Amino acid sequence: MTEMDRSDWLMVIYTLLLAMLLTTLIPSFFQPVSAVAYPFTVSYQVLPPSGASDEEILVLIRVNHPNDNEPLWAYVTWDYRPIVQRQGDVVFNRVHQNWWDIAFTPPQDLSVKGKHHIRIRIEDSTGNVVSWPVWEYTITNTVPQVEWFDDLSEEAIAKITGPMGPPGEVGETGPPGAVGPLGEGGPQGELGPQGPIGIGEQGPTGSIGLPGGPGPRGETGGRGEVGKSEPVWVVYTSLVFSIASMVTVLWGFYRERKT
Repeated sequence: MTEMDRSDWLMVIYTLLLAMLLTTLIPSFFQPVSAVAYPFTVSYQVLPPSGASDEEILVLIRVNHPNDNEPLWAYVTWDYRPIVQRQGDVVFNRVHQNWWDIAFTPPQDLSVKGKHHIRIRIEDSTGNVVSWPVWEYTITNTVPQVEWFDDLSEEAIAKITGPMGPPGEVGETGPPGAVGPLGEGGPQGELGPQGPIGIGEQGPTGSIGLPGGPGPRGETGGRGEVGKSEPVWVVYTSLVFSIASMVTVLWGFYRERKT
């Protein structure tokens, strides 16, 4: 084989290798990006499928998830208005059950007669949100607004109202209201009879207080009359009689003891 033939064969081999490489890489560049595949499926049911505007709607959501303890959250919208926002699934014995029973009543401003849309969305723990097909809910009839009854006569209201139901339970006591202004004072009543006088116990004797200081000195009294002087013989006579009487008494006492 000449050198020319060898180069031709090498060219052919290189061409085949390049073609194989291109057939492997080119489809990967032009292949469209596919949606994220989620490892769980969702089934839900709306009860009832249709009803009046004031009738409660129950949405049963069940998720088939391979991981029994994977937390999930549910979103429910009514005509694109949020009814349930990120409600966690049921947890039993610390295990996520991945199901919901959601009850709601259609919003008053979005409850006209006709078809309405209920959409279910499920969010996993990574933040991915999956939407499921829209449920068309039909409102068969609507309840008149309160203002509609203002234009009816009493006879018409009496015909459409039913019998009075049993009284409801007593509600909780509300907070006390503000104190009103003080009214005018009434006339004074008659004076009642006087009650009996009570007999109180005598209290303990108080301690004796400290003696007070000397009072102010009184004024000097007037000078008395000048006494009269007796004669000297009168004084002597009285002294003699006193001595004689004393001697007589002593002598009588002495004789009495002697006898």
